[in-house]
Amino acid sequence: MVLGASSDFACRVWTLADRRLKVNLTGHSDRLLAARFVGGADNINAIVTSSYDRTIKLWNVGRRQCSRTIPVTSLCYDIIACPSTRSLVSGHSDKKLRIWDQESGHQISEIALSARITGLDVSTDSIYILACTRDDILHIVDLRQNSVLKTLQAADFHVHADCVRPCFSPDRVFAACGSQNGDIFVWNVNSGNVQSILHGHE
Repeated sequence: MVLGASSDFACRVWTLADRRLKVNLTGHSDRLLAARFVGGADNINAIVTSSYDRTIKLWNVGRRQCSRTIPVTSLCYDIIACPSTRSLVSGHSDKKLRIWDQESGHQISEIALSARITGLDVSTDSIYILACTRDDILHIVDLRQNSVLKTLQAADFHVHADCVRPCFSPDRVFAACGSQNGDIFVWNVNSGNVQSILHGHE
């Protein structure tokens, strides 16, 4: 399945095999900023979205309807689910990560970072969040301690937009993110050093 967030206020799910539209979810009142499967790409029963309308919405895909709306005071540029803890983590323009209880929609905690948050990833064990900020820093956040464990930087790495998304490798040994110059920077998470720089985009 492929999930997309659209500027026409909707999110859509396609089946990859036949490239056909499977689900069209509407309910936001402004452009979408992010859309994620709550249970991963193998489970499309639930989706979470964020929008310029300053809401986060949880969707029941089977019923094709919104199951919960969470109002937010600061634009949410990305949101991701932590399946093992049944929580959601959102990254905002006010520099804060917010952790939400998936069932109740109540905020559990928040963590202040150094700049506007553009994108998130979560480790497979739902313990660590990788957050990219507009001041050219990747933050590794320990959700057990609600604190930044480590930051990753590089001299030529620059975050150029509010939609830059970082990612962990499946084993969390590496973290990667695209830069303004078209390169992809890969860091060794343990050492904090740049492992490689991949060229090819213009």
